[in-house]
Amino acid sequence: MTMFLHAMLRFPCPRLRASLVLHTGLNARGHVAHQASVPVFLPRNDFPPVAEGWATQASRTYARTRCKKLPPIPSQLDDLPQTMVKDGYEGLSELENSNEAVHKILSLGMAGHKERLLMKFKQYVESVRRHPLDYGSYDVQVAILTARIRNYQEHLNKHPKDKANKRRMLMAIDRRNCHLKYLKRTRLDRYELLCSQFGLAYVPTPEYNRRLSRRAQAKKDFRNLV
Repeated sequence: MTMFLHAMLRFPCPRLRASLVLHTGLNARGHVAHQASVPVFLPRNDFPPVAEGWATQASRTYARTRCKKLPPIPSQLDDLPQTMVKDGYEGLSELENSNEAVHKILSLGMAGHKERLLMKFKQYVESVRRHPLDYGSYDVQVAILTARIRNYQEHLNKHPKDKANKRRMLMAIDRRNCHLKYLKRTRLDRYELLCSQFGLAYVPTPEYNRRLSRRAQAKKDFRNLV
């Protein structure tokens, strides 16, 4: 029994070693340290501090409460009527004589997210284009980019760690800002119409002023002299 206690006292766990010393009265060398007390279970806070290893940290991280998700934002696709026919099936004469099941299959209620997003693109384009064949003007491009950016925002609200789509959203925002800057400079009426219709506002990109080193400043001064 004494050999077993000596082996346990050399165990690398400080908490177990402290508990054995308290219960048996022996120290790590097997000598009597004090009078043995009644065996009791020590609370967690009474143990001496122990350096945490990777296993302890992993277990505590696993048991940690998850971060709260962001509150859901209203989707731009909610205003689309569920009974609207999908893109490409409008005005077909066969739908007039078809039964209710066919109308239900070809409606937006049975459509996927991609088909509903295409209908939102079409709705935005029809609200700003100047003629039926207008698909490349700045107004149309701003409308399409606005629908795409709002779709990215809804996705990132559910999946905030999606870095690839976040990068695509920032690139689309920069491209839309370029179009809005051009419209503000050339056609102010169209710019104000787009801002009022989609709730936009052009925010100029802040200038990036990098502090030049002495070597770069010397090169710049030399180029100015030459």
